[in-house]
Amino acid sequence: MKARSIAYWITTVLVALPIGSGGIVQVLRLPQNAAGFAHLGYPVYFMVILGVWKVLGAIVILVPGLPRLKEWAYGVNVLSLVKAVASASATFPSRFRAPLHPTIALPRRWDDNESVKPKAHHPRMARFAGCSLLCLLATARPRTVPAHTPAPSLRTVSGTVTDDSHEPLRGAVVELENPANHQIVSYLTATDGRYLFKRLDSHADFQLWANFRGHRSPVHTISMFDSHLDKVINIVCRTY
Repeated sequence: MKARSIAYWITTVLVALPIGSGGIVQVLRLPQNAAGFAHLGYPVYFMVILGVWKVLGAIVILVPGLPRLKEWAYGVNVLSLVKAVASASATFPSRFRAPLHPTIALPRRWDDNESVKPKAHHPRMARFAGCSLLCLLATARPRTVPAHTPAPSLRTVSGTVTDDSHEPLRGAVVELENPANHQIVSYLTATDGRYLFKRLDSHADFQLWANFRGHRSPVHTISMFDSHLDKVINIVCRTY
C-alpha cells in the first residue's frame, strides 16, 4: 500500500507541476507566451483565463479527496491539450508534432472514505477519453502543400520625349528614380524620341524626368497607388 501511495504522489506531482507552472506563466502574461498566443490567433485575455483554470486544476489535483473535482480538472486539461493540438496543426501544418504531456498518466487514488467506487468512474472516464479523442481527430488536418505565392505585379513605363513644338528629341536621357533607395536607371532615346522601362515594382513610387543638352524637364511622379500597370508618360523638355 505504501508503494502504491508513493507511485500515486509521484505521478500526481508530474501531472500537476506542468499544469500549475504553465498556468502561472500564462496568468503573469509573459511576453513570450503572449506572442505565442497572438500568433495562434488567440487574444491575451483568453490566455489569462486558461492560466487561472490551470492553476485551480493543479490545486484540485494535489488536494486529497475531491474525486468529482479531480475528474473535471483532468478533463479540462485534456480539452486544453486538444485545443493546443488543433491550434498548432492549423497554424503550423508542415512543422506540427503532437505534444507529449504527463497528463496521459491520469493517476487516480481511491481513498477508503470516497463514497463512489472505482467501477462507477471507469465508464465515465472512458466516455470522456473517447470524446476527447474524437475532438482531436475532428480538428486534425492533413499536411498541405503551401499555395504558390503569385509573383508581384510589374509595371511598364513608356512614352516619348519631345521639345516645345512636339518634335521628338533624339539623344535625350530619361531617368527613373526610386526615392526609397535612390536607385536611378536611365534610357537614351533614339530618333523617334521614345523610351521604355520594364519590370518595375508596382508597389513602389517612382520619379521620372528627362535631360537634354543641359536642360531638365519637370519631374513626373508615379504613385504605387496608380492601378495602371502600363503607364504612358510623354515628357516635354526645353531645348533652349
